[in-house]
Amino acid sequence: MGIEAIYNRRSIRKYTSKEIPVDIFNKILDAARTGWGCCTWIF
Repeated sequence: MGIEAIYNRRSIRKYTSKEIPVDIFNKILDAARTGWGCCTWIF
């Protein structure tokens, strides 16, 4: 999960720079905390 976590953090940064809605950002964070791949939300 270590490599995925680093990749997911980079992806989140990309999208936050575009000012995604807060609820979507929170879903991504929740997914990361529960051990999901954030990739399922982003892609």
